[in-house]
Amino acid sequence: SSTTQQIWKESRLKFMPEETLPPPEGMIEKKYVELLMIDRSCQICKRNTKCNIYWGLEVRCCERCLLNNCVTRGKLYMEKYPREFINIMPYSYFNCEYHYWKKQLNITYSQYCNLSEENRQCWLDNKKRMLDSKINYYKQRKGEKSKNNPRNPIHISPPFTSTLLTIYK
Repeated sequence: SSTTQQIWKESRLKFMPEETLPPPEGMIEKKYVELLMIDRSCQICKRNTKCNIYWGLEVRCCERCLLNNCVTRGKLYMEKYPREFINIMPYSYFNCEYHYWKKQLNITYSQYCNLSEENRQCWLDNKKRMLDSKINYYKQRKGEKSKNNPRNPIHISPPFTSTLLTIYK
């Protein structure tokens, strides 16, 4: 509800006043707050290790869990996923490779395959618009972080589709 969203937003602004940017399009305030400030451990294995927020994938996890839960672009091409599908999927650029969250990939590919030809292009255009919106958000986030704190450990990895927030314990 809008009331719940407002409560989460006010909480974020009160406890993290430097986090003035709203969440990216499609992300609710609660998830945004969880990524930023609630429980800094890996969301997958729950270990208190060095974790990153992979904004393109909307997850905070350790490197091991990232690699275990993702598939690379090269592997997607080898498995014959259509290029038009791969190009609309959110990803994180890590270790010189594009990484796609397997679970998200499977759900979205199922949607893609169940579309009729006449609906497919509209769906692809909408997904591409959402991806472009995320890219713009990450650029804006990087600009805000650089302005507020030049030593902030947030970096946008080429080609500007994922941002890492390194959290040290």
